[in-house]
Amino acid sequence: MPTTDDPTFDLTGALPFDSDANDNRPAVLGVAPEHFLYLGQGLTAAQFAAYVPSYAFGRIPPDFIVLHHTAIPSTLAARYPSGAVWDSGETALSSNQIYAKRKKQLDALKTYYHQTLGWDRGPHLFIDDKWIWLFTPMNAVGIHAKEGNSYTDPNGKLHYSIGIEVLGYYEHVVWPEAVAANVAAACQALSQRLNIALEYRPGPLHTPIAHARSLSSHRDYNKPGCPGAAITEAYYTQAVQAAPALHTVTAGPFGAIAQQDRHPDAPAAAYYLPHTPIVCDDLTSNYWHTRDGAGFIPAGQVRL
Repeated sequence: MPTTDDPTFDLTGALPFDSDANDNRPAVLGVAPEHFLYLGQGLTAAQFAAYVPSYAFGRIPPDFIVLHHTAIPSTLAARYPSGAVWDSGETALSSNQIYAKRKKQLDALKTYYHQTLGWDRGPHLFIDDKWIWLFTPMNAVGIHAKEGNSYTDPNGKLHYSIGIEVLGYYEHVVWPEAVAANVAAACQALSQRLNIALEYRPGPLHTPIAHARSLSSHRDYNKPGCPGAAITEAYYTQAVQAAPALHTVTAGPFGAIAQQDRHPDAPAAAYYLPHTPIVCDDLTSNYWHTRDGAGFIPAGQVRL
């Protein structure tokens, strides 16, 4: 069983809801057996919101979202009775050290999928309380939900999903606030770019076409216990809709100045170079509020 150099990160029984998620159809993008489609990079919510608008999804972009929980590894706030705990042993670590530790753990999950399950890819995103982790590239069909991975419609057109693994075991507790905010940020960014509705549309089991351009979860396909009993359809749709929507604007040809308040005479707080992408979470009184907390930018200094 793959491990990191941390002996407490025990992946015995890892990802119990993923073990038969491969639909056994040939991969859309052929990958040599020794290769695995993997990125292994963690982005903040703001970075992910800036990443998605220009992402090259290719000729056939994904058009629905499937939510999961990992169970193993679990988290301190959402513990599984056994196995690895994603965020354990981090009390004395700096942010950079936590990132490095979790990156090694993500690498171990990649090894699990590749060497233990024999797959050439996995889910697209793993989400925790700090980062949205890029796993399998979003321009490739993933493996995470059996028939929920992809389907072909009656006209012969391929459709595939973005598989999102939320770190933790959510049978008895809902997503902690920071986790929910990151899941919402990911779903909102994908919704805006791919025209996916942030709503759940009921349909028969094992029928991915029923969830076209909307949200679904692993329980709609082949795993009733995923993404956890606490993560109901009503809960997750409300969670991703309630968080402030993120918008990426671009500084104009002369740059953009964030001010300390929404007032023409307010002191300057930060300067963004010309054509810099800026993630914002609110537009009020013709001022954009920056997600990084720098301040308020007059709408005339940026473009959508």
